[in-house]
Amino acid sequence: MAAAGAYGAARRLGLRIPEDLAVVGYNNTPLASRLIPGLTAVHVPAHEFGIVAARLLLDQIESGRLVPRRVVFTPELVVRGSTVAGVDADSRAPATVTRE
Repeated sequence: MAAAGAYGAARRLGLRIPEDLAVVGYNNTPLASRLIPGLTAVHVPAHEFGIVAARLLLDQIESGRLVPRRVVFTPELVVRGSTVAGVDADSRAPATVTRE
């Protein structure tokens, strides 16, 4: 939602995304693909977070013990139009990045 707000602020300031401002969001909500241009976003598997958390909780309830566990989820960068054209061809670095 913060990235969507950045779109509105950029428009009010006369900035073009991605030509003047690159924007990257977090969570890759359905809104990310509906914005124009589409929002580049970090996708995290929120549904899987809930499944694993529920399993860990049920295991703890059933065993009566707290067993420390480490669970690692790998995020994925979903590149859309809010950053692609904003990359300088010579340096391959984004001119400006806004993160949620």
